[in-house]
Amino acid sequence: MLITALMVAFLLACGGMPGAQEEDREPPAAPPHRHVDKEGDRGFPDELKPSAEQKKQLKKIHFRYEEKRQDIILKLQNKKSELALMLNEDTPDRKKIDKKLKEVMGLEHRLQVLMLDEFFEIRTVLKPGQRKFFTRRLVRVILK
Repeated sequence: MLITALMVAFLLACGGMPGAQEEDREPPAAPPHRHVDKEGDRGFPDELKPSAEQKKQLKKIHFRYEEKRQDIILKLQNKKSELALMLNEDTPDRKKIDKKLKEVMGLEHRLQVLMLDEFFEIRTVLKPGQRKFFTRRLVRVILK
């Protein structure tokens, strides 16, 4: 639950998932506070004002981490399903359940570390004013 909240907060702070919509779908209208460029990219908040080069770098970072994130999320879903099955057994084995729970917690920890790694890499692309905005927004969203 905490990891899901942190991931949502992180994605909101960095402007969502830029360019992640399916190509065969019409993208939804952008909220008024989002920057919309010629290509219809609506992923960055107006206040961030990334340059074209920064957008390119930020998207590369996002997609590199997204692939890793999806791999961990898939594993996490499988482990949680296994845990649910174990809990629903007629005679649940506490030791096996504890072991499975540790596996789930380990995957959640990896997801949090990955988010933190992405956060620090994104900061290297941003200028000081942008970093301040990005960090402030991330903290505000997490604390809500």
